[in-house]
Parts: sequence; C-alpha cells; structure tokens
Amino acid sequence: MAATGILSLSLGGLQGTEMARAASDWVIANPFCKYNDPDEVGGPCYHYSVFYCSQAMFQYGGRHWAQYYPRIVRMLVANQHQDGSWAPEIGGHARYGNVYSSALAVLALTAPYQLLPIFQR
Repeated sequence: MAATGILSLSLGGLQGTEMARAASDWVIANPFCKYNDPDEVGGPCYHYSVFYCSQAMFQYGGRHWAQYYPRIVRMLVANQHQDGSWAPEIGGHARYGNVYSSALAVLALTAPYQLLPIFQR
C-alpha cells in the first residue's frame, strides 16, 4: 500500500513531500526477494504489488528508481516461463490465472516507457 500512496501523491503533484520520501525509502528497504511468495512483501498479491511499486518508484525517480528497477527486472525475467507468461498469484488473485499475473509483470517492466497515460510524467 506504500506504493499506491507514493503514486497518488505523485499524480497529485506532491512527489517531493516527506511522506512520499519515507514511503519510497520503505519500498527500497523491503525489496521483493522471493518470487511470488505469499510470505514476501506484497503477500498473496505479489504481481499487483510489483506493478504498483514499479509505477511508484518510476514516478518518484532518482536513486529510488535506480535501486528498485534493476532488482525487479532480474526477479521477473528469471521467473518468466518459456511461453512468456508468469505463474498465477498464490493468494486470492490466483483465480485470474497467469493472464492477470503476466499483464501486471509486463506493466511493471514497462514503467519507463509510460505505456499507461495516467502514469505519464
């Protein structure tokens, strides 16, 4: 939820606030270390969390983005299946299958390309 807060502040023109910095520091201090693990940061909503963190860290920028993005790229690429998909969520969103998780993974990886108009700087 820290990432959704950062993103909301950023889209509202408040990315330079102490609250945004503190939340961005928290995201960097709590990296995604294990892929799609329900005990990991993001819990049973791993791909959803990775997506929002990518968007938030991109919008926040600077060293936070430089630290976050390479780690998540390595994590996602290492766990991508041969057919290009990613495993379904382990928790409640598992019912949406790998279409949901794959869409979120792609959107997380493409944050610097600003494909979603709402997230454009």
